[in-house]
Amino acid sequence: MRSSTRPHSCRKLFARAALLTAVLAFPVWAAGPFMEKNEAAAALTAYFEAMCIPKPFPVLTGDALMMRHQELRARLLADAGLEPLPERVDLDTHRSEPIDHPWCTIEKIEYRLWPGVYTQALLFMPKEFPETPAPAMLCPHGHWDHNHAHPDVQKRLLTFARMGYVVLSPRQNHHEDLLLGLSHQTLMIWTNMRGIDFLQSLPEVDPGRIGAAGASGGGLQTQMVTALDERIQAATIVGLTCDYREILFPHAAHCACNHWPNLMAYTDSPEISALAFPRPVQYLVMNDWTRHFPHDNFPTILELFHQNGLPDRVSCTYWPTDHTYDREKRERTYWWMERWLRNAGSHQTHIPPEPSEVVTVFPPQMLDEWPVKNPENKGFNALAALFHARYHYANQPRPEPDGLKEYAENMKAALPGLLGLENGLKPEAKDLTVLSTEQAGEVIVSQVEFPSEGHLRLPALVFRPAGESSAPRPVTLCLSREGATGLENAAPYVERAKQGNFVVVPDVRFSGVYDLPGLAGLIGPDLVHYDIANNAPAYSDPADQRSSLLWAWERNSVVWGHPLVGMATTDILNILTALANEPCADIGSVRIETRGVSHLGLSAVFAAVLDARIQSLDVDLGKSRYDTYRYWREAPDALPVIPFILRYGDVPQWLAVLADRDVSVRNLDANDNELAWLRSCFAATGNPAGLRIEGME
Repeated sequence: MRSSTRPHSCRKLFARAALLTAVLAFPVWAAGPFMEKNEAAAALTAYFEAMCIPKPFPVLTGDALMMRHQELRARLLADAGLEPLPERVDLDTHRSEPIDHPWCTIEKIEYRLWPGVYTQALLFMPKEFPETPAPAMLCPHGHWDHNHAHPDVQKRLLTFARMGYVVLSPRQNHHEDLLLGLSHQTLMIWTNMRGIDFLQSLPEVDPGRIGAAGASGGGLQTQMVTALDERIQAATIVGLTCDYREILFPHAAHCACNHWPNLMAYTDSPEISALAFPRPVQYLVMNDWTRHFPHDNFPTILELFHQNGLPDRVSCTYWPTDHTYDREKRERTYWWMERWLRNAGSHQTHIPPEPSEVVTVFPPQMLDEWPVKNPENKGFNALAALFHARYHYANQPRPEPDGLKEYAENMKAALPGLLGLENGLKPEAKDLTVLSTEQAGEVIVSQVEFPSEGHLRLPALVFRPAGESSAPRPVTLCLSREGATGLENAAPYVERAKQGNFVVVPDVRFSGVYDLPGLAGLIGPDLVHYDIANNAPAYSDPADQRSSLLWAWERNSVVWGHPLVGMATTDILNILTALANEPCADIGSVRIETRGVSHLGLSAVFAAVLDARIQSLDVDLGKSRYDTYRYWREAPDALPVIPFILRYGDVPQWLAVLADRDVSVRNLDANDNELAWLRSCFAATGNPAGLRIEGME
């Protein structure tokens, strides 16, 4: 193994030497870690920032722009679980008793999204129309108290109705099952597309003059439906559009509706909003996460509209206010819609003033609870059932050689995309770095760091025999929660080295010094170098810090398109790549052992699926599987989310891909049928003894 010229302090070198002497003399780890927790916290935060760098936003023209927009729409719909679009079932609208207002009548309605699945909305029908058919407004709301019954939301809806617009404000619904590809955006985008269907079904509405406007979460919905549905003819996005790094944090997470799969792997929020082109889009920004938008993002969007001959169809106005949709911003919205939906882009359109007194209908709670009878609405559990019926992995293939071979090939082909292996960072180095090496008797112990994504380094201990033989030694990777930096008892690894093995004990993510619960309170806003416009504060309570940290990394990994299990799998594969350059390591037949942490066991399985050099596994799966998934912050010893994974298989189905290997499994959660099928898969490949399940043999 090659030594490193990397400088180290005398204190650290002395500590390492003492540590290695202790482990060799007494096989017990007796000194501190060779990477400190604060170093690991800084390294993970640097990785976070690198993953959040916005993707290039190309300013294209003509056919190139149209092709780019078609590609982005297709990918966004697929990642939102809407490719192909669901069947447009009959809207089957149910209406409440009308509420009378001097300017309009108001009804709460429910319209159908999927069979048995409905959403609520408020419909404001003007009493007077300047012209018929009339323009219409789709007004999704954000995370307001009492939803669209909040007084500020009511004021906007009522004023538009007074101006002669038919107004629909769908309820913001949250429901997800990321394992099947159902995200909050699946529901929200389709809710708003069906809202447009409803507006176009009304005889009072001009189907070619529909606008959209919303703030915060409603701004996100406005951005997405405008980007993906060309029936929206003008849009106002309030307090939302910005680089995604403005609303991602290494220690906390924004609302989960902002986190849907793979987005940042190929685009960012400003480019999504520009999918409105050539339709007019207005941005209203303020002193929230949109504070940087006027100088960071809007010039590129304006240049796109300018290069394509339509610079007057895009506008940005900044207010030095908090995160609000107050009267001035509402009036700017009325003006934009008047200009583009009524006056064909006339520059002479005046901004209509909002009446000084907008009398809202009822106290918000009363309007929010106004009843609408719909016995057909089975709720969002019906949506979960629909996605399960349509997308849950198919029946297990018959255990016969040709069928299993095709099955394994299909699963292997899907896995890099599920894990986002192409969406991570390329390693900045190829070779491992040797920090120190000591020999005592029959064993040599080295402290090393393996390269992984970007500048990330993985601390590890390497145990190998000290004999004179120059033959490469068989490699065993040993993964556990404590990893190398938390190792207390090295005796088993010393013994294996004496027996002729090259034993690697690394800190892969998220174990050892990178174990996230152990970094609670150390990863916070102070470590972020980018000047976030509206950084999230750190929690003071340790339990909140821990929960928030786990939540942030699980949710952010979804947006990056590189789930946490994919990061750990990447680390394993990068370790093997580095070991390929070590003459004393034989990686032609690698063994991986994991203990105590479910995601490490599954990462080892996935690494073996992708790398045939991993011939032997002894993995602990911790009684975890995805059919019984819980949020990782609630069960950090279980499996963090992998979007779309259950369209292909759960843990037993992925194990079947390794039916030609030597596999020992501990704490496998599988039913009797799955166990019988799994055993038959190993038998069908002529490897019946290759599967051992602890406690079941």
